[in-house]
Amino acid sequence: MQNVRLCENCGKNGMAVYDTREKADQLRRRRKCVYCGATFRTVELKTEEYEEMQNELQRLYSFINDLGKYFSEKAGEFND
Repeated sequence: MQNVRLCENCGKNGMAVYDTREKADQLRRRRKCVYCGATFRTVELKTEEYEEMQNELQRLYSFINDLGKYFSEKAGEFND
């Protein structure tokens, strides 16, 4: 479940992340309100759940890459 971040300036739910930097145990994010343009910085602690999510995303990226290679090869066989 994702936390809802409200703009500290206008109070609306429209914060967009435009920069993320990873430190050893932290995520530093720069956010901007899409309504009023106010910018904020947040610091989030990495958790086990975050690490598991990163690992799962890496596995998915690898799977998608392998799938793309497979279909590229099959398309080449079909065109020959």
